[in-house]
Amino acid sequence: MKKIIINSLLNADENGVTRFLKNEFSRKKANFMIKHGEWLHNGNENRYVLLHGKKVIGYFGIIPTKVHWGKKQKDAFWWIDLFISSKYRGKGYHRIVDEFIRNKPGLKIGFPNKIAAIIHKKNGWTICDQSKVMMLPIKPSKSSIFKGENIFLGNIFDFLIKPLIHLRSKTRSKWSYKDKHPNFEEYADIFLKTIGEKITIEKNSEYFKWRYFNSPYKNEYDYYICQKSIESKVILISRRVVENIGLKIRIVDIFGNLNDSAAVKDLLGFVINDSIKSNALQISILESNKSLQTLLFQLGFLFFSKARFCYFPEFDENGKDKLLMRWSFSDSDNDFLD
Repeated sequence: MKKIIINSLLNADENGVTRFLKNEFSRKKANFMIKHGEWLHNGNENRYVLLHGKKVIGYFGIIPTKVHWGKKQKDAFWWIDLFISSKYRGKGYHRIVDEFIRNKPGLKIGFPNKIAAIIHKKNGWTICDQSKVMMLPIKPSKSSIFKGENIFLGNIFDFLIKPLIHLRSKTRSKWSYKDKHPNFEEYADIFLKTIGEKITIEKNSEYFKWRYFNSPYKNEYDYYICQKSIESKVILISRRVVENIGLKIRIVDIFGNLNDSAAVKDLLGFVINDSIKSNALQISILESNKSLQTLLFQLGFLFFSKARFCYFPEFDENGKDKLLMRWSFSDSDNDFLD
C-alpha cells in the first residue's frame, strides 16, 4: 500500500501541482491559485499537497493571521481549499489532513460549508452560525438568486422592488463620501480603537496593505468614509465584481463606530446610491453583527443565507453562545470565490 504524504509546495513537483489544480478546480479558480496563491497564503510554505506515492491526490492551504479573542491576541490561521480527488475519497484521507491541521500550533479557523461543518463537528471543532451573507437585489432577475427556472420569479421581483430602488436612489448622505486616497494607517487606528472585546482578525496597516494594495484586484476596490464627528467614523470597503451579465458590488468590510446606527445607515445609504448609479445588479455583504443584520434588512438586503464559522480548539472561558464575533468578506478567502 502506498504511503500518504503531506508536502508543502516548496517541496512538491510544480508541474504535478499545476495539473491537479487545473483538473480538479474550475478554470477561474485554478488560474487564481496558480498566479496568486503565493500572495494569498503569504508564501508557498503555507500551501500543501496530499501525495499518494508520487501522485498529487489532494490540495489545501492555510492563511496565517492573528485573532483578537476578547482581551487576548492569538496566533491563528485560516484553513481553506481542501480538495481530494473523487477517486480517493472515502478512504480516511480527509481525517489525515484534519489531524495534520489540528496538530499545528495556533488557533485554527475556517468557513466550512454545510457538509464540512458536520465533519468538523465530529472531529471536535466548534461551529458557529450567526453570520449571514445578505443581498440587496437591485435587478433581481439578473441576481445570483433568480437563475434558470426562477427567472420568471425574478421578473416579478423586478417589478416589486422597483419602488424601493427608486427611493434608495434619491437618498442623500449627510456625512459620507468616497475616499479616493485611503490612508491605511488611519484605517488601522480606527479599527483598533473600535474593536472592543470582539473576536475578529487583527487589522493593522500591514494587513490593509497586503489585503488591498498588494491584491491582484486592487483596482476593483472602492473606499468610503462616514465622518459624523471626530469621535464617530465608519469605514466601508467594497469591490466591483464584473461578470458576463453585469456588475455586482460586494461590501468586503465595514468597521469603526458601528454603534452609531445613524452613521452606519448614512454610509450604507451612500454606497447603495452609488451602486445604483453604477448600474449594479446587486449588493452583497457578509455580516455577523445581529444589530447590523437588522439594519441591513431594513435598507433592502432582503435575501440571506447562513455562513458557518468554525474554530479549534474549544475555549471554555466565555461559552460559545456569549462570543461576540465579527467576520466579513475580507476574512479568509471569501472575496475570491468567483
